[in-house]
Amino acid sequence: MTASKVSAPQEHGRIAFLFPGQASQHARMAQDLYDRSPDYAEAFDECLDLFRAAGVPLRRWWRDGDADQLSSPRAALPLTFAVEHALARAWQAWGVTPDAVLGVSIGEMTAGEVAGVFTLEDAVAAITIRSQAVQDLPPGGQFAVSASRDEVAPLLPDGAWIAVVLGPRQVVVAGLPGPLADAAATLARAGLACYPVLTTHAAHGDYAAPAVPILDQALRRLRLAPPAIDFYSADTGQLVGVDEAIDPGFWSRQLIRPVRFADALDALTSKAGRLLIIEVGPGQTLTKVARRHPTVVAGRHRVLPTLAHNPIKPLAQARSALAAVEAVSAAGHAIDWPAVKNLLDIDPVSGYPLDRAPRRAEPAPAPAPAISEDGAAPAPSGRTDPRQRAAESALPAEPGCSGATVDRLRRLWSAVLGEDDITPSADFFELGGNSLTAVELMLKVAAEFTVEVDLVVLFEHSTLAGFAQQLDGLAEQLDRRGH
Repeated sequence: MTASKVSAPQEHGRIAFLFPGQASQHARMAQDLYDRSPDYAEAFDECLDLFRAAGVPLRRWWRDGDADQLSSPRAALPLTFAVEHALARAWQAWGVTPDAVLGVSIGEMTAGEVAGVFTLEDAVAAITIRSQAVQDLPPGGQFAVSASRDEVAPLLPDGAWIAVVLGPRQVVVAGLPGPLADAAATLARAGLACYPVLTTHAAHGDYAAPAVPILDQALRRLRLAPPAIDFYSADTGQLVGVDEAIDPGFWSRQLIRPVRFADALDALTSKAGRLLIIEVGPGQTLTKVARRHPTVVAGRHRVLPTLAHNPIKPLAQARSALAAVEAVSAAGHAIDWPAVKNLLDIDPVSGYPLDRAPRRAEPAPAPAPAISEDGAAPAPSGRTDPRQRAAESALPAEPGCSGATVDRLRRLWSAVLGEDDITPSADFFELGGNSLTAVELMLKVAAEFTVEVDLVVLFEHSTLAGFAQQLDGLAEQLDRRGH
């Protein structure tokens, strides 16, 4: 088998792009980045126009789609690809070109397109067929479990299976509605909590077999090319050879095969030299997984996300993208700053345009967060000098917010995020939280405070103090009602 091209290491290490699968899609995803980055907007518009020509009204769904619609494969898969494609093109316009790519599920097709296996037009054609073929399968579902494959697999009934292995203790289970509910109940009795994935269908099992020949036939009408950069596959768990990359069956069979992201990440990080690994897609799921990898924990490689996982906060995505660019620059890689100019008038700490940023009594923190030794771009509020953390923790958290609530809530955040020294102004999503960990937190909050809190409250009040204030306010309302 002929190996794919190996890129020469850059002076400051190689760049790898990670492309996640679906689960973080929502209406107007990355709208603020679309509004402020011409490079992102141009690539995104081109992609949406191609999908429209293929009969997929993706622009309308992106603007106005509801949660149910955007959870369906016909919308979720193209939208995830479009955002990832546009982000990759934006990074390249900003001067950052990957030496290696790795994707999960639909993200593997984005990785193939970025690596040159597919043209954009051919990728859109294949994804249009794939998304419709999966949409035509019986309804199903998926959930994530914080446990190992060996723990989960023996507990699954017929009709449920392990679809994705993200890490040593991070798997996704898929299945038909009945068996999936039985699996969740069995896992709960074993002390393993399950967190739903935003989808209306199962994936990566024999269930999807009827879609395989449909996708295979469509792929055989395309001309696939050898990858131009290192292309790691979450299907095989290793570097992709040329013969595999240009084989339509390699791509169509992925519909019924489990995703082996953990193995592929091992292969990616085992190569000699340093890596700067960038998650190029919605959310921060792969960032959180990769930051737990032993080579990253040891400081050999570094990891950062492009987008925040807080779609409601003003300018969250543009702010996150700017922080990522600053972090790449701080790591020693050249940036085409004129191409980033539309993001430069955003204060990377407040997230507001500089001409409208609120005035501060204290000097603003430095706008270019360096990448820490654990691979994370430090959150401005939560990873400061220990003396500053202690002083900040001692301050009143928020008007109308009790210190006891902050302390109780801090313990829950630490358990969910695996973070210590969380200050009152720390942001849940900047500390690596995502939709799955947000659901996990809501379950813990309900048990700890005996109150049900809507998930949107966390998106709108995502700091520790802000969320604690909302909890106190809700508790007061319930007390007044006599509950």
